[in-house]
Amino acid sequence: MASIQTIEKQTKVPRKLNVCAYARVSCDKDTMLHSLFNQVNYYSRYIQSNPGWNYVGVYSDAGKTGTKGSRGDFEQMFNDANEGKIDIILVKSITRFARNTEITLKWVRAMKDINVDIFFESEGIHTLSSDGEMLQVQHKNNLELVALTLYGE
Repeated sequence: MASIQTIEKQTKVPRKLNVCAYARVSCDKDTMLHSLFNQVNYYSRYIQSNPGWNYVGVYSDAGKTGTKGSRGDFEQMFNDANEGKIDIILVKSITRFARNTEITLKWVRAMKDINVDIFFESEGIHTLSSDGEMLQVQHKNNLELVALTLYGE
């Protein structure tokens, strides 16, 4: 007599996303370093508490302006993303990422080209969303106008 074999349906387990954060302060005074420490702690806990994410780390730079000069961890983060180690980058705000629209768009477009999403938490902008770049440019232009008006920068 023939036997009946039961085949269980195999469900595909979704791949966890590799997530990191980037934090930056523009000067290395004690109050700013405390802010950086808090950002690093917050994002470390936040990423590790999400069961759908693999914690890659928090990249951080202290005493860096975001407009010129090298930022060691920032550059390392993009190298790691290019090597496929990162799917999502969390950033407190666009101003922590870079200070002007040109630099911001350069890096965001480079990450979009390799399908890495950058989420700007304060602004609620995902760069891989259909309206991400438009919102980002609008926000950065507003910030630059305020800086020009207030500080002549």
